[in-house]
Amino acid sequence: MTVSGDFMAEEGGKLEVSVEKVEKDVIMNIRFMDGDEFIAGGDYFVPEGVNNYSVLEQYVPEGYKMTVSGDFMATEGGKLDVNVEKINKEVIMNIRFMEGDKFIAGGDYFVPEGVNNYSILEQYVPEGYRMTVSGDFFAEEGGKLDVNVEKINKEVIMNIRFMEGDKFIAGGDYFVPEGVQNYSILEQYVPEGYQMTVSGDFMATEGGQLDVPVEKIQKNVIMNIRFMDGDKFVAGGDYFVPEGVNNYSILKPYVPEGYRMTVSGDFMATEGGQLDVPVERIQKKTSLFVTFMTVKGRIVAHDYASVTQAGEPGTCWSFQLGKDYQLPEGYQLVEGLVQKTNIDVPFGCTRGYILFVEKVEDPSDPTDPTDPSDPTDPSDPTDPSDPTDPTDPTDPTDPSDPTDPSDPTDPSDPTDPTDPTDPTDPAEPVDPSKPSDNDNNKTDDTTEVKADVKDDKKDAPKTGDTANAAIPAVGVIGSLAAIAAVLARRFRK
Repeated sequence: MTVSGDFMAEEGGKLEVSVEKVEKDVIMNIRFMDGDEFIAGGDYFVPEGVNNYSVLEQYVPEGYKMTVSGDFMATEGGKLDVNVEKINKEVIMNIRFMEGDKFIAGGDYFVPEGVNNYSILEQYVPEGYRMTVSGDFFAEEGGKLDVNVEKINKEVIMNIRFMEGDKFIAGGDYFVPEGVQNYSILEQYVPEGYQMTVSGDFMATEGGQLDVPVEKIQKNVIMNIRFMDGDKFVAGGDYFVPEGVNNYSILKPYVPEGYRMTVSGDFMATEGGQLDVPVERIQKKTSLFVTFMTVKGRIVAHDYASVTQAGEPGTCWSFQLGKDYQLPEGYQLVEGLVQKTNIDVPFGCTRGYILFVEKVEDPSDPTDPTDPSDPTDPSDPTDPSDPTDPTDPTDPTDPSDPTDPSDPTDPSDPTDPTDPTDPTDPAEPVDPSKPSDNDNNKTDDTTEVKADVKDDKKDAPKTGDTANAAIPAVGVIGSLAAIAAVLARRFRK
């Protein structure tokens, strides 16, 4: 009974007596948890059956409060986890919301004392802005705190194309913040395997269009590459090349000096791959400049020959008279004078050379300049003033002289024209613009030849060869003495 005191009893009377169920207590294991953190707990007496959580208030750890409500079932030996949270003491802090150095809003705010997450300040962030900071901060009475915020931009839709040169890689309509934006906000949209090649800012407007330059992110791999001239190995080794499909042009820095690739197009580069690259020797022009000259130093004509055939270093190309170059019309090589007509020129070089010529004799021409009977012939070797006149009694080449001038190997003859080491042969080349002193007859033909010489010099290829392209290092003055001896022998006959 839940009532006490007295009551009146009478015949036929009625009485209501208040009673309550006699509760039987049971023992339960209860844990008070702050999230996953155990705060307190143990075995507690609770009324058996359905109970409201409020019956547990007496057991809640000090400084905490339950965050759960409603009913629970109590049974002997049962277990129960009860959610609780720390009862925080609020303190007043001065908080400023800042956009960079610009003050947006702020004031004194109530915040829980101690360590708090910035998220509890969301309620205080100025409208139209959002915090750009996360994590925790420490709150204490009278403390101060600056919170970084940024304006929430209105997003617009732009059509953006990611382009590698003129090649479309990817694109579409994307949401971007309205107004001036940095290209970095587009990183999230860049196609996989590519990277932007542009920086700075762009203007984002509703319905706008933007092309963004990108390039493939290249991963370098090591390949074994051999440069082959036919079946001949020229050079090679392990080289870094971009992975995937590449054009042969990327191998140009590795091509051996003096060679060039003979293949084009693309190849596939893979880690540890092997590749043979065909190459050929770069063909440099090999040239010969021949000057045809009389024994008196008058230039008659020039001829120029060249080839572009490649050759091994240190080897020569032989230019042949009658095949690669020709005698001037109406002239022949000086009879009796040994001259080299197969002229060797090192590959890739230019060389000059002199050949001595004379007019072809015409017996029917009484004014033939080679006719010894013509005393007015300027080229007449029997000129009384010519010290090599074979009829001159003072001529040292008198037939009675035991030193036969027809002997080209006469050891006393220092001007042997066949001797390439002739000590009288000056190394100074003859300037075609300055005829020899012995050339007393300047003709129109000579003038034209000089003009040709100038043009030939201009057209002659420029190479690293030290040989002069127009006039070779062959002496004329020293050679004239030798030629005079040969001519003397001819006229004795």
